[in-house]
Amino acid sequence: MPLAEVPDPVFAGGLMGDGAAIDPVGSSLHAPCDGTIVSIHAARHAMVVRAQNGAEILLHLGIDTVALGGDRFVAHVAAGQSVRAGERLISFDLDRLLAAAPSMATPMLVTDPDAFAVVERHDGCGVEVGDPLFVIEPRPARATASSRSDATSERYLTVSLPHGIHARPAARIAAAAR
Repeated sequence: MPLAEVPDPVFAGGLMGDGAAIDPVGSSLHAPCDGTIVSIHAARHAMVVRAQNGAEILLHLGIDTVALGGDRFVAHVAAGQSVRAGERLISFDLDRLLAAAPSMATPMLVTDPDAFAVVERHDGCGVEVGDPLFVIEPRPARATASSRSDATSERYLTVSLPHGIHARPAARIAAAAR
């Protein structure tokens, strides 16, 4: 499905990155490309895969599934592990998740829009494991102003959110920083 149809304003608005989403009908999430697992969230509902071209792709199973604390998800890979396109990453009981989560829409996002662009989409249709959802290409490097490259600022704050700085707060912080 197009990201605009994901029932979450952060994903639908592209605040976390560009890409597409799937509405799973099976019981496992598979690698979208050859790459390396960069990270797996402690709740096992999300992970980042670094493709061979360097693009980092966030795979986020369902909406508000972080609140399940890892219950109902089984990770079959570990951070640092190489994976092949189509390899099983996470398995889950879809019926139990549908009963607990607002939606199982699963965004797959390119998290660095400054470095990579989605140039072709295959959303709005059924897909099988191995079918392309989108095609990405590196963007040309942009020059930065030297006056900005030396400027830094720090500020410490306490975030009193039950799941830390997760998708919505992180996306809003990143948008404000830009």
